[in-house]
Formats: sequence, structure tokens, C-alpha cells
Amino acid sequence: MKRGLFLAIVLLLGIGTAGVAMAQPNAVGNTSQQGSVLIFPKIDVSYNKDTLVSLSNGNDVPVNIECYWVDSTQYPNDFMFTLTPNQPIVFSAANGLVCDQPAPVTIPPFPTQNSYTGELKCWATDAAGDNQISFNYLTGSAKVIDYMYYNAYEYNAWSFTALTAATGSPVGATPGLIQLDGVNYEACPAYFQGNFLASGSDYGFIKDTELTLVPCVEDLREERTPTYTKALFNIWNENEVQLSGAVQCVKCFFEGYLSMISNDFTYKFLETSAARFRTTGIVNQVCPGTPQIATPFVGLIVEDLDFSYGEGSCPIVKTASTGFGSGISTVGVIKWDVNADPVQAKKPAKK
Repeated sequence: MKRGLFLAIVLLLGIGTAGVAMAQPNAVGNTSQQGSVLIFPKIDVSYNKDTLVSLSNGNDVPVNIECYWVDSTQYPNDFMFTLTPNQPIVFSAANGLVCDQPAPVTIPPFPTQNSYTGELKCWATDAAGDNQISFNYLTGSAKVIDYMYYNAYEYNAWSFTALTAATGSPVGATPGLIQLDGVNYEACPAYFQGNFLASGSDYGFIKDTELTLVPCVEDLREERTPTYTKALFNIWNENEVQLSGAVQCVKCFFEGYLSMISNDFTYKFLETSAARFRTTGIVNQVCPGTPQIATPFVGLIVEDLDFSYGEGSCPIVKTASTGFGSGISTVGVIKWDVNADPVQAKKPAKK
């Protein structure tokens, strides 16, 4: 009797939810897997720097890749290329050089009309570039190299798997709309978090921590609306004391040192060397730009280490971490132009 009642309830629930797409509770992108969409939060070609981008196809069939360079003012530049079966490639953001690859592999350099830093987004498409497709075999990493100070750090790209389509099939009902919602693709984490050592702490070699934030809601189309949001931070010190209220206005991309965002990130206010932060984007009309949106972030954490202890005899050493996420957000979306002319710079976003 009880077993029959249980089966009836199961059948009733199945009928009630048939055809309804629901977010999967653990379907969140991360930096330790293959996927169909890759986000490289930090591309740096400033001064004597370059960023070497590595991508790899882990499947036995070729795949078309659509990518967008996006500088810190949301000036995008799109390009396409094909990865052959099981092929890895590496290319320079500074000059577009593809190592060991003959023509017609063409990668444009990172656009420097307005800025020398930004991000890179790449995803699998069909051969014509008409639609985003499921191809959970892509991996990526980036090496940021400083040729003047002989310094470098590396990080893995944030990777998002396609959830609802077979390999090679379109994902989502709308071409040009990549929904990082936990239904079509894995979602962005609701919060981006990281551990850091406070500047001015007992560890004298800690100079500061640089934070890069990339919103998970972004419009890359030629006729697009820039992303404006406010990053709200919660900070905890080693004694479990929470400091709240630190904020940073963000337009499409942010990079800056924690100590410049707020004194709350420094040892003077934290009173401990070890600390962590948690942040997400919220709507707030105090920040410039409209419309304001709520968006989660992915990002990168780079710590500057100075072993000269004030003497200035040693260059700054940098270490990198992609941080970690918590929770799941269903609002992430990347909008892009299907059938766009590849390797063609787009005009700046409207003010």
C-alpha cells in the first residue's frame, strides 16, 4: 500500500515537471575540467608583457572555435579558427603569433585602441559559426609573461560544460545566446571568493593583492549595451570577524589592488595576516552608467611578493589563483553576433 502510494506520487511529480527545464543544483563552472565555453579573466599586453593563450581539443573530431578579445573598456574583437582532432595550440595576445602553425591559422592581436588589459572568451560553434554547440572537450590556460622583469604566472581558464545537447548539437533555442544558467550550460557561481594575505601584515614580503573580475552577464554584439554593476564585498579575518561594506563600481571588467578598493583589505583594519573575501555584483544607482544589473563574477587573484623588504633590489614576484565559487546563479548570459565577419575589430560600445 505504501509502495503504491509512493509510486503514484513519483508519477504525479514526473507529470507535473515534464518539459520544464530546471537548473541542476551542482552544475557550476570551474577551472579544473573540460568544457564548451572558456573564459580567460586576465589578458595583459601592457608595457613589456604578453599573454600566451593555450587551447586544446580533447576529442577525435575537429571543432570550430569562436573567440572574443574584450579590453577593459568593453571593446571587443572577434575571431574564429578550427582545432583539429586532439590538437593543442598556443598563441600570443601581443602579436597574434600562433606557434608552429602555418597559414591559414589567423589570430588577431589583442586590441589596444583603448586599453592594454582585458579578457578572452571562447566557445565551440558549428562549422559556419551560426550557432553555439555542445563540445565538452575544450581546455585552456594562460601564461602572463613580463619580459622586462623575467617574471611569469599561469592560470587555468574558467570552463563551462554544455548540459542539454549531444556533442556537436546546438545549445539553447537562440543562436548567439549562451545561457550560463545551470540548464543549457553550467552556471556561474553566485559568489566569487578568494583567500589572501593582507598588505602590511607580519609577512613582510606581501606587497598587495591584485583582483580581476569579469561579469557573467556580458553583451559582445556590435550593437550592444555595456555592463554596469557594483561589486559588493564581504571580508573575514582570521578571528572570524566580518567586515562588510567594501564596494567597487565595475563596467564590464575590473582589475585593481585590494588595498585601493578599501582599507578593509589591509592588515591595519583586519588585524590578521590571513583573510578571505566574497563578492557578487548588485544593482546600485550610486555607480555611474546605466542600466545597472546584478551579475555574478568569475575572476583571478594575483599576489605581488616583494622580497627586497623595502630595499628595492629584487623585482616583484607574482603568484596567481583563480579563486573559487560558491552557490549557483541562473542569470549568466553571453550575447554574441552569429555570422559576424571574423578577424574584424568592432567599434567601441555606446556610452
